[in-house]
Amino acid sequence: MSTMRYYRVEHCGRTYEFQFEYTYKLSEGYRAYIESTPSYGRRSQTLHATHRSKTGDRYYICWSKRIHSKKDMDTVTALWCKATVMYIVYGGKSMDIYADRLIRAG
Repeated sequence: MSTMRYYRVEHCGRTYEFQFEYTYKLSEGYRAYIESTPSYGRRSQTLHATHRSKTGDRYYICWSKRIHSKKDMDTVTALWCKATVMYIVYGGKSMDIYADRLIRAG
């Protein structure tokens, strides 16, 4: 089972667009495979810095817990997209600081 999802983040007068394929497997829960994302430019693109994992030749959003519902996957994906944009714009060692700020801001 898979579903295509699209996200758009407006930040500092620019629009950043993302595309994902959500998949679900009973043994893994939901995953958001990254189909397209804005360029990281000169920022580090390591899996750790960008909170991505890889299987085969496909990247997906790295999350520490199994995601059990599409609604929860939407929440995680929206957070990842916002943190990615902030990382692209402002830099740093990784997206961690931006994800933490967004989570605390609620």
